[in-house]
Amino acid sequence: LSDDEVYWFVTLNSEAGTSSRVGMSHKDMAAEVQSLMGGFSSAWGLPQLLKATPPHMLTRSRCGDRWTAGEFGRGRVTLAGDAAHPMTPNLGQGGCTAL
Repeated sequence: LSDDEVYWFVTLNSEAGTSSRVGMSHKDMAAEVQSLMGGFSSAWGLPQLLKATPPHMLTRSRCGDRWTAGEFGRGRVTLAGDAAHPMTPNLGQGGCTAL
């Protein structure tokens, strides 16, 4: 990222198997994000951030936590972090959990 760019995301919990609405328009995505973030304090700069983000720059994808049980290693190979149990980005724990 350059000095004048910001990477941001919004995580929305939904029931498994519900529509991810991946095909929605950029304009509709922008309206949905505005709706979701509308209750946050303007002191955090969120209204300015949302206003400064062109709708065509928004993307939407479905991701989820996958908790697994069992072995993560065999012989000299062991899976760690997100390779063993991926998490949504809001948890920010992939590397930390591996340690």
